Amino acid sequence: MQQNKPYCFLKSATVEQAEIEGKFINMLLKVSTEKRDKEGDMFLKGAWTHKEDVEYFQKKGVIDWNHLSQTSKFAKSNNPKEKADNELVSAEAILGVPSGRGLFLGDDGLYCEARINAENKYIKPFVPLLKAGFSGLEVSAAGGAYRPSPETISKYGEKTWDRARLTHIAICPPGEAINDETQALLLKSHLASELGWKEEEEPLPTKFNIDPVGSVLEFISSSPDYNQWVANRLVGAIDSGLLQKDYQAIFEFVKNHGLSVEKAKQYAIKLLQAMEV
Repeated sequence: MQQNKPYCFLKSATVEQAEIEGKFINMLLKVSTEKRDKEGDMFLKGAWTHKEDVEYFQKKGVIDWNHLSQTSKFAKSNNPKEKADNELVSAEAILGVPSGRGLFLGDDGLYCEARINAENKYIKPFVPLLKAGFSGLEVSAAGGAYRPSPETISKYGEKTWDRARLTHIAICPPGEAINDETQALLLKSHLASELGWKEEEEPLPTKFNIDPVGSVLEFISSSPDYNQWVANRLVGAIDSGLLQKDYQAIFEFVKNHGLSVEKAKQYAIKLLQAMEV
């Protein structure tokens, strides 16, 4: 039977505590509660307790800035230098890792203790604000939700998830995390293949109201941080003579960095107009 990938998810989370300790920030993040969200989805507390999934996050999971650690997964290029640059932006976006208890269940849901590098260029501007009690940073968690068992559906109803694996938790600037009123965005995505997840059976029918961002990759690539990075690389490639000043070259460059075809067209047209080519 054809193998299928599980549903990937983006899920709103919150910063419960942020304590500055020298060059580090100790954070307590609340990842999930056992409540149905606006769209009717619910992650059971037990969904997060499977040993191999917990171990995966404890060993390989990261806390990053605005999902940019995923850049190298969808910014495709055959150019060695561009590949290296993609890996660099992914690495620079990693703020920290799970620490202390890591993932653990509290009375009202799933939590994560994390240790963040306060000197990281993305989070550093917010450190003085955090010291002053600022609580405006937003959070979203990403991972994969396996197809729920028939027993779970029978007992709790549709859109109830009994197994999920976190891959990373993103700290985001104010206003840029997934809408907490939507709570969870679930979809089929090739991102799952990066994690080696597969299923033997066809997934159960679902009735998800997909968020307008469309997909995990689209959500990440639509962030201002990522768009600015692509724009800077584009201008730099042209200024250095590595990229020709023509529509097709600019279009392909932007498209290969994960932006939509429409956005790639807009970039090419606007840049050529600005350069009066």
